[in-house]
Amino acid sequence: MVAMAPPEGEEETSEAYYVIKTAQEKEELQRLGDELDSKVRKAEKEIKALENTCRLMNSHNEAYRKSFNKVSGNSSEYQQKVELEEQLRAVTEKHRFKRRQERELTEDIQTMQRTLSTLNQTDSFSKELLQDKKQQVAALQNEIQEQTMKLARVEKQNDKYARELRSAKKTKGETLEEKDFEVRDLRELYKNATKILGEIMCQQPEITETVNLYFSQAGLPLPLIPTDSTSSRPTSRDSSVRSATSTSSVRSSLSGASIKSPTTVTLDITNSPTGSARGSMSKRSSASSGRSHGSARSSLSKQ
Repeated sequence: MVAMAPPEGEEETSEAYYVIKTAQEKEELQRLGDELDSKVRKAEKEIKALENTCRLMNSHNEAYRKSFNKVSGNSSEYQQKVELEEQLRAVTEKHRFKRRQERELTEDIQTMQRTLSTLNQTDSFSKELLQDKKQQVAALQNEIQEQTMKLARVEKQNDKYARELRSAKKTKGETLEEKDFEVRDLRELYKNATKILGEIMCQQPEITETVNLYFSQAGLPLPLIPTDSTSSRPTSRDSSVRSATSTSSVRSSLSGASIKSPTTVTLDITNSPTGSARGSMSKRSSASSGRSHGSARSSLSKQ
């Protein structure tokens, strides 16, 4: 059998091809072996890490399982638990105390704020009232000054009319008309005094019994205590000034006498209009006396 020979140079090319191909396969297998080796080493490391994690989880699970076991009273864990409970109880009590103290302080602050607001309102009202009273006092002082000047003029006129009357009757002492005026003035003063006493007794009922005893011992009618419906009210500024003057004179007279023990008080007011009616009641207000004498004597002189 005869075979044809390959072309010249083709046999040598085939051997080189196989050598190269074998080298390439060897290199590919080497690369693949390296990759597998790296994967194996990586897998070994992961297995070791998983084993460590498993051991850690087992230890935690064992500790957790042991935590469910009954703790003895002598163990350190039990003692630590008792100490922690005591600390918790102390902290809780302290917290409650602080909360209660905070609530009390808040209430105190609110109360003080309300008190401060009330005091501010009271202070504002007091300032307004003081300013009003100052204006009233200034007006009353001006009126008192005017009344004083009028009183001085009236007293001069009274002295002049008294001299003329005494000269007409050719007498040096007081005339019957002057004594009659004085008796009328005393009666008016007594009326005003009993009226003021009644108002004071209405404001201070505890002195009613003592005042009535004094009036009964002196044989005088008891002062009437005014009520809300029948209490007299001043209708003009002049009457208010006269009432204030009479009140101050009566109160000054009462302040000199002791009302603690019942004693006999003589007011020196008799039935005789020309008797000794000018006793202790002659200490009356000069303003009211001057006005009443001036008006009476002026009317007499005009007649």
